[in-house]
Amino acid sequence: MEVVEVLNFASARAHELGELHRASGFEESGRATLLKRRKDYHLRRRTNAYNSHKFPVRLRNKKAGGNPNRDRCRKHRRRFMLKVKSNHLPTHGWLVKRMVMEERHGLFVPLHRIDRGISAALDAPATVADVSYLSLLQITGSPEDIDETVGLCIDGELPADVVSGAVEGAVVFYHASCFPLQAIGPVQIMFQPPNEVDAPRRVVWLWVHPSTTDEILHALREAAPSTVTVADCRRELSRFEIRGKQAPRILQQVVEPYSAGTQLFWSPTETAHTVQTWTARDPRQKAGPPPASGVGLLATPTDVDKSKVVCPVSGRDITAPMDRAALAAEPSLEELTQLFASVMAWANNKDGTIKYVDAVPMAASPKKSKLPVAHEYYAEATKTPSPLWSPETRCDVASGFVPDHIVNRKPATKRQLAPLHLLVIRQDHGWDLIVPPAYAPSMLKACVFAGASAIGIDEHDAVQTKHGQLSFPRDYPDTRAGAAFWAKVDADGVARQLALPKAKRVAFDALQTASPHQPAWPALFGASSSDDAAEESNFCVLRGKTYMEPFAFYAPEESAKGGHRPPASRQEIMFWIERVFVPMAMPTLICVQLRVPRRGRLETNAMLCMPTEDDITAYVTNPKWSGVMAPTAKQAKKHQFADRPVVGYVTSAIETKNKSPVLGTGFCHCEALQDLFLPQVADAPLGLVLVRSPTSLQYRPALVSVAP
Repeated sequence: MEVVEVLNFASARAHELGELHRASGFEESGRATLLKRRKDYHLRRRTNAYNSHKFPVRLRNKKAGGNPNRDRCRKHRRRFMLKVKSNHLPTHGWLVKRMVMEERHGLFVPLHRIDRGISAALDAPATVADVSYLSLLQITGSPEDIDETVGLCIDGELPADVVSGAVEGAVVFYHASCFPLQAIGPVQIMFQPPNEVDAPRRVVWLWVHPSTTDEILHALREAAPSTVTVADCRRELSRFEIRGKQAPRILQQVVEPYSAGTQLFWSPTETAHTVQTWTARDPRQKAGPPPASGVGLLATPTDVDKSKVVCPVSGRDITAPMDRAALAAEPSLEELTQLFASVMAWANNKDGTIKYVDAVPMAASPKKSKLPVAHEYYAEATKTPSPLWSPETRCDVASGFVPDHIVNRKPATKRQLAPLHLLVIRQDHGWDLIVPPAYAPSMLKACVFAGASAIGIDEHDAVQTKHGQLSFPRDYPDTRAGAAFWAKVDADGVARQLALPKAKRVAFDALQTASPHQPAWPALFGASSSDDAAEESNFCVLRGKTYMEPFAFYAPEESAKGGHRPPASRQEIMFWIERVFVPMAMPTLICVQLRVPRRGRLETNAMLCMPTEDDITAYVTNPKWSGVMAPTAKQAKKHQFADRPVVGYVTSAIETKNKSPVLGTGFCHCEALQDLFLPQVADAPLGLVLVRSPTSLQYRPALVSVAP
């Protein structure tokens, strides 16, 4: 038998096999197949089937060898440029991944969240809003010159607690000596607390909206003497607003004193709007949560006494030897029988009258040590001037910031981070935090990790409307920024209508809606032509308790209670004020808050109409009466209908699942508003108006009250 050597036989024919493979074209077809399989998988139907982590290694593109001269990726090349962008907030990197961003007034600001609606912010237990887009203006000079400069641009004088620096003030700025006309916008003003070092020199901060920055700078520089300096300090500090019922708990976890190293209890009932200077620990240095269980279930730790046994019911020691003391510690048979009977009674209870806590006595939990109260701790602490008031010290604080990549470096550096200098300001429904810009991303993340919901500008305006506060610029119709805002809303609304087919457009002429997209304020004062509208455009908005006391619609007792609803009947408040009609010398608007007691909802630019006597009678006599229908333009020509003149417009409106006491903010003509609170029908509710949407014929009843 002939023996064939396999190795020699195969090596002699290797060249022949190679030529055969090349002639068949296997290499080219195989390479084309691999390239085809590597192409755009995100364009295929089942994109989840091509997970990058499960992609075969043999099909992945291999990385080239390490070349120090190669160009870095686009992300690394753009990193430094993105950090120094002047139109980005310090928290832009975190917000842009979760919010809808838009460029406004030269800044990219968050509008609203991507994953949730605006109504979610109204129901959230706590919210945090980055309002660092507000411009910071710093006034430096002697106290007398600053008081004179600021006094020319506001109405009246500032309260003594605001001038002392203990409280932040909220005022409306006007052009110098032009009150009550030519309003500019709201301003939050803060005075530096006096100190012995800078006694003849004082620093004042003004937090203003970016749309009014140039206008306020111009007004201040016109009113300021040569000894007063007005500086533009935009982007030098960051500000956060924490609101909601759980705001004290958020602040408890975020602000920890640097020296004490313990958390504080922030009282939600504290009403003093104080400005506090704190030196807190860096939020990134906060210790992690304690372990859920101290004793493992799989292995007994060595530090646990194995000879000690505790009764799971009573918690008492039943350790051997079974002497008299141990027998006394063990529960008696009568106690166990009584406990078993109570458990069975709870288990067989069907109507739910017996609770588990009453049936099963639990072991007494160890009492937690009470946390020190924040305002008491601050009153006893040593007061030092905050370094944030001076530009030089602000730079020193920023230079001590340690970047995140160094803090998170492995192995841990165990480096003690520098203290965080911040200002905590108590507000009506929460707190405000002022921190250096370098710490803004860390502070925002700390608030979110503590349970706060991050919100944008649209959600922030909705939360303010819910709390009965005004939103700028939509709720300031007497300012240039407010007029520009509604002009833009009108232009956008007209563009949306023109983009639709003619058959799909809203017939505003048939609905008798003269101004469907923006409030027509001159029409409230009887302006019929363009010349009359130009004359009537110089209206003012009445603000402040001093000016509203003589009017019939002002109820200070309701404002003190915190309620936002008008009295139920006229007899309730006739005993404390004599209601008389006060004529106005010039066109005047009054800010009102609205609520819908029955069916209906509010929309922005909705018309507030004067009800007829029949409407008031139907509302009083019929609890289910929910309004009437307005006639169309064609019906109004054929028949005579009751006239319901427009007395105001809605500028802000919200819609929540749980009925809020305030669902909208609007403005009414002052003389017409007095007629609403001086009704001629007996037992008529005060402040009853009819609300009508620009795109509907339906009138809905609503109640208005004057904003405090």
